[in-house]
Parts: sequence; C-alpha cells; structure tokens
Amino acid sequence: VDERIAALGRTGDVDATAAVYVQLPGGTGRQMGDYPTDDGAPLRGSPSELADQLREFADAGAAHIQICVDPIVPASLETLGEAVALLR
Repeated sequence: VDERIAALGRTGDVDATAAVYVQLPGGTGRQMGDYPTDDGAPLRGSPSELADQLREFADAGAAHIQICVDPIVPASLETLGEAVALLR
C-alpha cells in the first residue's frame, strides 16, 4: 500500500490500520453477516500478552487498531484497558 501511495504522490496521506479479533474468557466466537468466517485465530491471553500481540501490529506500521472483542462485557473492556495501558 505504501508503494502505491508513494507512486500517486500522496506519501503520508493514508495511515495503515488493522482490525483485530480478541477473544477473552467467556467468548464463544463471532459471526459476521449471515455466514461464519474463519479469518484466523483470535488474539487471546493476559493483558501483558495482549499488549505484546497488539504491539506487533504497531511495529508492522499500523497507526490505528480496531478491536472486535468477544464477549462484549465489562470484564473484557477492563482487560483490554489494562493491555492498552501497557502499550503507552
């Protein structure tokens, strides 16, 4: 993508992003639309392990990460909050 953007003379105009599926305790899997998908294994682990896995996306050039969490419950958000705090 970076090469194509540079060829168009728009270097720096587009940020790389990543959409990441994180499955935490109690998660049972998610479906997109009307059909199940298998787009790879979800990220799993402790806040520290999640932070390490999310850092890999940043190291690869992602400026923004969109997290799809399973299950969507307060405990999951607390765990993700701890992971994000470790990234700062």
